[in-house]
Amino acid sequence: MTKLKDITVNFLFDKGFDGLFNPDQHCACLCTNLMPCNGPSEQCSAGYKTEIDGTSFKISLEKDNG
Repeated sequence: MTKLKDITVNFLFDKGFDGLFNPDQHCACLCTNLMPCNGPSEQCSAGYKTEIDGTSFKISLEKDNG
């Protein structure tokens, strides 16, 4: 049986997204460590990773073209 997490990871990779984010909770996770909270919120959206300072990142609708 295919699990929600597997379906979500496959969708995100297929569409070129880096992970999920929830702007209301300042929460984000990468495809490589998806849903560490043990379940997505209905408010989670697909997004793109942007490096902040070399050790931190954010995920948003804005794609980093740098």
